[in-house]
Amino acid sequence: MVNIHWATILLPVSVVDCVLVHELAHLIEANHTPEFWQRAARALLEYGQRKAARRALIPPTWMAGRARTPIPAP
Repeated sequence: MVNIHWATILLPVSVVDCVLVHELAHLIEANHTPEFWQRAARALLEYGQRKAARRALIPPTWMAGRARTPIPAP
């Protein structure tokens, strides 16, 4: 089963692609092993760059409380 946070629809399409590939890769690799990251990178061009964009955009509450920089207010 794949769970996607409802607010994912607010992200840029390139970042949504990254989120979806990440979650789909978990159907095969449960943890963030080297094989998991290789699988995600094979599935989506520029996965590393999109992953960085995802981390910059997603607030801490989306990341299960892990410390992240929130999206700045406009």
